[in-house]
Amino acid sequence: MSSYKKTGNYIDVETLISLAEAGGCDSLSLTSSGRLSLMLGVSQQSAARRIKKLEEKGYIEREVTAGGQKIRITSEGKEILKILYTRLRKIFEICDTSAIFISGEVTSGMGEGKYYISRSEYMNQFKEKLGFEPYPGTLNIRLITEEDVKLKKALSELEGIAIDGFVHETRTFGDARCFRCEIEGRECAVILPIRTHHTLITLEVIAPEKLRDNLQLKDGDIITLKFFI
Repeated sequence: MSSYKKTGNYIDVETLISLAEAGGCDSLSLTSSGRLSLMLGVSQQSAARRIKKLEEKGYIEREVTAGGQKIRITSEGKEILKILYTRLRKIFEICDTSAIFISGEVTSGMGEGKYYISRSEYMNQFKEKLGFEPYPGTLNIRLITEEDVKLKKALSELEGIAIDGFVHETRTFGDARCFRCEIEGRECAVILPIRTHHTLITLEVIAPEKLRDNLQLKDGDIITLKFFI
């Protein structure tokens, strides 16, 4: 199947984008065909037909109410948008060969990041070598595509910024490497422990702020990290 077919036809994609912008990607959104017709620049009849087709294809769930329609994009519809996002990202990456872009979805960790990041032996090195004091915790990113996993593997083979391990009482805290990056223009860094229980599909991000709150991120959101090489 071609990548074009995987992302659906143009009209489906255009309509899904409009619904997502209206808030239908995460929760039910009260949307009338009249409002949608204004968003798409088509007649109400055409907007209604588009909604019906998306429902028939399983891309949305719809509930008719007295005030209009409650519409929510299904997991199948979200997958269409994710594939489109990946394709567009690849196009823009070609235009910037001085950087590496890795994308993934926000996910909740096990809460261990705060414990390790807060250790003074690590924190002092972060401030000295990265130039910022990290928020005590990590933003966990789960890589979705095979290409992104390959990019992480390639990144891990670079030198990076060494963070030395230490011994506290009877416990050993391991070495790690950091790689400077940006998320939506905000300074941050990916930390790659030399030894970790995380799989190759996980990235841990540290930053001088709580990115999850300040960028209003939630589990499942897709974000892109820009690494300068």
